[in-house]
This record gives sequence, structure tokens and C-alpha cells, in this order.
Amino acid sequence: MYGTLDLIKTRLSEQMLIILTASRNFPENIDETVIDRAGAEADGLLDFHLRGRYPLPLPASVPPVLLGWWLDLVVFSLYKGRPEAGAMPDSVIASEKTARAMLKDLRDGKGELYDPTDATAPIVPEASKIVASTPDKIFGGPGGMLERY
Repeated sequence: MYGTLDLIKTRLSEQMLIILTASRNFPENIDETVIDRAGAEADGLLDFHLRGRYPLPLPASVPPVLLGWWLDLVVFSLYKGRPEAGAMPDSVIASEKTARAMLKDLRDGKGELYDPTDATAPIVPEASKIVASTPDKIFGGPGGMLERY
């Protein structure tokens, strides 16, 4: 996982985590299996957007901005999984939408995850270009068979 339970606790109080993860097995404690599922869902989404652009798995030092997006996605997933906990805060919805938009921009090459001047950043391969050619027209166009018919 990109983040940890301790990182999630920087965003949500322990009491809120108990509310969002409560189950029959752990009614008064944080159910870490729920946290793991939300984390795995966020991990998959991050990897989906990073794959092909950055070498995976990422190095041990994950950029802070990526951890922030991971956290936004996990918190959203926890709220989404527990509708009886009350209405999802607008800030959680906005943060999740922003994280998804930023990941999409990153995937599409509109931003960089690492500072290009940072010597410790992993080497990111250049995007490949596909060049194609087509044969001359036989049937259509000037001098084609259809024109001579």
C-alpha cells in the first residue's frame, strides 16, 4: 500500500474510523480489513494511472503529492462504504474528484510526478511515437482506377 493507517489517522479521527469501519466482528475498534480494502482500491487506481509512464512499483520514497491523492481516495472509499454513517462531507467529494482529475492529467502527460531537476528521481522513459505510412491510393484520388472508369 502507498499509505498506512497512521497516515489515514492524520485525516480522520480514530472515532470516525471506528464509525466508518465498524463491523459485527469489530464493533468498537477499527476494522483493518476495511482499511486494507479501501487502500487496495486506491492503490489500484494510482497504479492504473501511473502504469506505462512510471516504473512500478515506485521507489520507497513516494512523492507527497501522490500520498495526498491516495489519502483522498481512501477517505472517499471509506465514506462510500458506510452510507449509514451520515452524509458524505462536501470536502471529501471535492478532494476525491480533484485527485482523480490530477491523476488523469498525470497519465495524459500534463504534469510530472517528480521534479525533473531532482537527481534522486527515478528515470522516466520518453513516450514512444508511432509512425505509420499507407500505400498510394489504387481506386480513389487523382489518377486512381475509379477516375479512369
